[in-house]
Amino acid sequence: MSKFNEELKNAGVLLALDGLHPSQKGARITFSRRQADRAGRTLHRGQGTHRRQINRAVAVAMAFGPTAGLELIDRLTFEPSLRSYHLLPSVRGDFLAKLGRIEEASAEFQHAASLTKNARERAFLLERAAACTRRTALA
Repeated sequence: MSKFNEELKNAGVLLALDGLHPSQKGARITFSRRQADRAGRTLHRGQGTHRRQINRAVAVAMAFGPTAGLELIDRLTFEPSLRSYHLLPSVRGDFLAKLGRIEEASAEFQHAASLTKNARERAFLLERAAACTRRTALA
């Protein structure tokens, strides 16, 4: 996890790593199925925004796996208000990568990079796409 955090810091996503420690040095944070179910119900209740539904998909994926999260994300891909929202293809790409669908993941990261206005996010997403391409080349 510390390598991932270091990459986020280098990409400018995290400003500092102070206070972040590898889980072997401290408490491990877990996300149980009960917590995901509760988060899913909370995020789904009432007039939830579509962006809130992306958060719900991430919570579900943390507890039930990327396939469950991808099912929820795929329902949102046709939502007009999310067509220019970079986090939808970014999250979708992450789920696809975790499922080993590397070429699709790379395309999603590239799409997300084309949507963001933040240069550091764009660089980070393009690096994730490139990592997928490198991984595909090695297979």
